[in-house]
Amino acid sequence: MFSILKSSQIYKILILLTAAVFTYSVFDFFQYQQSRTKYSEVLGKEKNQEVRLILDEYIQGFERITKDLAQKVASTTLTEEELVSLIIESSHVSEVGLGVTIAFEPYKFNDSLLFARYFDKSQNKVIRLEELYNYQEKGVSRSAWYTDVISKKQGVWSAPYYAEGAKQLVADYGAPIIKKNANGNDEVIGMVSYTLSLESLSKFVNKISLGASGFGYIATRDLELVTHPNLSYLIHPELVKEAVKKEPKFERFKTEEEGHFRIFSNYTFEESDIYFSALKNDWIISVVFNSVDLMGPAHELDNKIIGMSFWMSLMLLFVLTVVFKIHKRKTENLWGFSISVSAILLFNVILIWFVNIEMKSSREDINHFKITNQTALHNFLASRNDELKKIGYPKSIEIPTGIYINNVTFKNAYEVAFGGKIWQKFNDSIEILHDENFVFPQKSSSGISVRTSVVSKTHIDDYWLYRYNFTATLKFDFDYTKYPLDFRLLNLELMYPDIHDNRILIPDLDGYRLLNPGNKPGIQSGIYIPEANMNSSYYSFSERDFNSNLGNIAYNGPTQAPVLVYNMLIKRKIINPVISNILPIFVIAILIFLLLFTITKKDRELREGNALSVIQASGGFFFVLLLSHIQLRRSLLTPDLSYLESFYFVMYGVIAFVSAGILLYVKTDNYKWLEYKNNLMVKLLYWPILLLVIYLISILMFY
Repeated sequence: MFSILKSSQIYKILILLTAAVFTYSVFDFFQYQQSRTKYSEVLGKEKNQEVRLILDEYIQGFERITKDLAQKVASTTLTEEELVSLIIESSHVSEVGLGVTIAFEPYKFNDSLLFARYFDKSQNKVIRLEELYNYQEKGVSRSAWYTDVISKKQGVWSAPYYAEGAKQLVADYGAPIIKKNANGNDEVIGMVSYTLSLESLSKFVNKISLGASGFGYIATRDLELVTHPNLSYLIHPELVKEAVKKEPKFERFKTEEEGHFRIFSNYTFEESDIYFSALKNDWIISVVFNSVDLMGPAHELDNKIIGMSFWMSLMLLFVLTVVFKIHKRKTENLWGFSISVSAILLFNVILIWFVNIEMKSSREDINHFKITNQTALHNFLASRNDELKKIGYPKSIEIPTGIYINNVTFKNAYEVAFGGKIWQKFNDSIEILHDENFVFPQKSSSGISVRTSVVSKTHIDDYWLYRYNFTATLKFDFDYTKYPLDFRLLNLELMYPDIHDNRILIPDLDGYRLLNPGNKPGIQSGIYIPEANMNSSYYSFSERDFNSNLGNIAYNGPTQAPVLVYNMLIKRKIINPVISNILPIFVIAILIFLLLFTITKKDRELREGNALSVIQASGGFFFVLLLSHIQLRRSLLTPDLSYLESFYFVMYGVIAFVSAGILLYVKTDNYKWLEYKNNLMVKLLYWPILLLVIYLISILMFY
């Protein structure tokens, strides 16, 4: 055997070849990483520009409406009633606009000292601002919306402020009312202001499609927030100042027209890429993406990492063959080689585990229509309504539905108990047909698995809001083939009770502050799941095909019922399977290895140990492994072979082969490789072969 390994020249050539392949794999890895980064930057910039163009169009629309209104007031003599009517009419032009104000200089309208009228859509009333405060007072933030326009004699966007009339945070675009005086000169007699609700503007910004994990916000050049998904940042500007102090990169907003930088976001608690650019009114629109999500799934990157590790290990194997000069058969060198090879194989197995546990960002392989923003929801509904129209069926009645989870408990291998709240919104035009307008198709068949109770019924604007508390035990078809390195997707399904009512449950996206899956919308902050960590949550749509009219022969609609799916991606905590299964297997592997040292021969005569002790020890090891294996099967109840189970089968084989080898060593003298230095070859090859088999199984299972 050792004669084959004598040629050091062959190994030097193999070292050079594997080193070249390893070098190329490293180069390929970094090149691929750079291409992913460049691709993500292109996507981020394109999305920022897309949002900027939409906002610029809206901003120019506000400015145009305001200037046109100012010109109309300047060119027309209006009574107070006509002026108020014009204000009310102009206030309803935009969904984001909160209201319109027309204010005049002293004695410039109706001989009044001060005259300012503001119509607020949310309150649906006209407010006399001059009765609330002196809007002409200079140097006061609450009056800047008026005084800045008058002093500059041109259109001005105000900084965000709390409006006394609107009773909320707003920003204004004001345009001067310029009229010819008796001398024929232009004179500023007042101004028109279009007021934007910062809360509504924030919602509008985040309705724009920003991908699976993006959100946007607007800031002024002075780093005052105009919009943000978290309104507490608007209410407490000191939080923004503190964030800027911790992250000086935000100072770039003050001077640059556009740019990109990466930070760890204190809002999403993830590494985030920020792309910003200046709007027409010199505000800054910034879109934020999770860095990993923006680059897309990392499956190919993971494969390249494992590939690099393989070629590096192969190169080290040939290097170790030369370094330890194993053809010279020195025992200490042989042991050094065996230990080194075992360490390399163990490193590769651990690397595979690490990549699968920590580095894979997108493992939910589902065919559902994913909903993470209003655009995606609109596209899904439009596509479905087109299909219904083709078969001559009216479009579905939409019922916005939201879910909030505050408790998740794994009852067994396939059943999960949930607790939380559900809410639904019914437009006044919709007849409420059932006491409960949702069902859980996945409910467990054992006992009373679902309990719901109505908490409240509230009429808000033009709809009824129903709130429910619920507990539900649901059954899921989990895949345990990669246990314990598996991710579990809890795809909680909600359906309208009767498909013949032509109603569809849709996600109430407005009910969530942020739809970023990484922020886990709909999950209680700090939720505790003993055996797993919550990774992300998001909505999607699937469908169930009943392939039947369910007894209603008059029904001519589709038999496929739309299903609203609330997805929760769960990452298993590996510590429990390691302690309960892998650690015992590792200990038994060590004991089997030590068993090899209990049998010794000298001059072909047995000096220590006997065959009976080997059989007894092997039987004990097998019995312990079998009990542990049976317990694992009982806990998983899976029809498939899991990754962890393969360890047990490997150990069964190890027990069989080691026991057979020792018995041959004890009973015969016919095998020179067993007799060599007191069964040294089996001892040397034990760990490398065991870890090589585990490594190959890991590669086959995950790659």
